[in-house]
Amino acid sequence: AGFGTEHLRIYKEARESSSKRFCKPHRMMLVQGDIKYGPILPIEKNGAKVKTYLSSAIDDHSRYVIASKFYDNQEEAIVEDTFHTVLLRAGKFDSCYFDNGSQYIARQIKISLSKLGIRVSHAPVRSGKSKGKVEKFHQVVDKFIREVKLKPVKTLDELNRWWTIYLEEYYHKDPHEGIAEYYQSLNSPVPPDGITPLQEWNRDSRELCFIDVNVVAEAFLHHECRRVDKGACIQFRGRRDETKASLIGQYVEIAYDPLNPIALTISHPSVPTFIAQPLKMSAYCNQKTVLPAAMQTAKPMTSRRLDGLEARHNETKAMIADAISFADYGKERQNNV
Repeated sequence: AGFGTEHLRIYKEARESSSKRFCKPHRMMLVQGDIKYGPILPIEKNGAKVKTYLSSAIDDHSRYVIASKFYDNQEEAIVEDTFHTVLLRAGKFDSCYFDNGSQYIARQIKISLSKLGIRVSHAPVRSGKSKGKVEKFHQVVDKFIREVKLKPVKTLDELNRWWTIYLEEYYHKDPHEGIAEYYQSLNSPVPPDGITPLQEWNRDSRELCFIDVNVVAEAFLHHECRRVDKGACIQFRGRRDETKASLIGQYVEIAYDPLNPIALTISHPSVPTFIAQPLKMSAYCNQKTVLPAAMQTAKPMTSRRLDGLEARHNETKAMIADAISFADYGKERQNNV
């Protein structure tokens, strides 16, 4: 066909990567998420300085950053926290778009979003071009990191405070070339000053759909199973939490927030749901633990055996009385004849 080897190689690579540009027509139709390395903070953690990581969620249409925050780790819990924030701030979105990092292919984030009716999709492997919007946003993050290094930032809270200011006062209010290019491709007029992410987000005709806070919180809880020991306690992350004596020997389900694993919600069919309390050791051992009535040794109020014999005795007497009455009836009938 006249194609050379180099041409065929480029053609094959182009087919395997979704490099064709796209943009959703309305906000909250697609939210893209990603993690980027942040600055190193002079906070001692296990004898070393802390490496920070920025987890962000960006609206595909408006390029508006719905949630973005620096963390001191890159575990999957920071992704869950980011999208939990998205749902609380802007409501439900149709689908999300991730790369194939371990944090984004984790089972829990898929379960949490699927419970809320949100579809999860992933970019092709080794295809950075397919997430061009996020990569372009990371260039803005690089500018911020260069600026914040000039500040004596020593805590995560301070770093996030400066990042929030940078987003709200610079990125969201600065005209975005990608938004202008999108409307130009549709032959729509673009203002001379351009369109900012904040303007495009606010002027969108699609209404935001908010979900009940409790429903969102429940969707992002982690669930595990534990067995209650003889002391009515469960083991969780190296500590012991007290439950109820009636659950001794039973398997219970615990639900917890990975970013705040102190509060454990205990569920079991035999008892109402409750919050487990950390085990506290008192000065004395209380040997008189209150047990459920079914587990207590109680003195019987009566003898069921004697009561049963008495009932049978009464039935026997009644049968004898009926027989005597019938015999008298037979004698009386003979006399009449």
